[in-house]
Amino acid sequence: MALNSLVGHVLDLCLSHHDQLRNNAVNILYSMIVSEYHLSEHFNDIETELVNKLDSLFMSESKSDDISRAFFISQLRSLFESSDVDEQLRQRVSDFLDSVDLFLELLMNVRELPEGDEFQDDRVIATLRLMNFIRRIGRDEIYIKYVHQLVNVSAFTPLRRLMLTFCS
Repeated sequence: MALNSLVGHVLDLCLSHHDQLRNNAVNILYSMIVSEYHLSEHFNDIETELVNKLDSLFMSESKSDDISRAFFISQLRSLFESSDVDEQLRQRVSDFLDSVDLFLELLMNVRELPEGDEFQDDRVIATLRLMNFIRRIGRDEIYIKYVHQLVNVSAFTPLRRLMLTFCS
């Protein structure tokens, strides 16, 4: 759908630190989700685009932080809770936002670990937690990306060997 190609751009704006821009972007995203739901009785494509873009944005140092995450989730949730949308859509969005919130928390746990060999085991453990969550929500393409990331870790300590066994 044409809407899906805009999701990433709108999400960029949703995570802005400029209040009015963020508010308008969240309203646009809300409208996109509602429109997609009315057209196809689901918003799976938008969900996929959102998760992929959030993964990209939150793993880059330049974009997003806890404040952006909190505002984005709470504003979108508030719009759905206060609107006159179908109850099934409201519940589906609520579940999705709960999932996104945990996903972003796990992403930030990985991202915020300092570089260096002394933190490699912590990084592996945090990444495994993230991967476990990603696998549970059925985002195989992102899961595979993190498997490759872990395999590329240079030294193979016992923890890394265990991780490779776990991921197989």
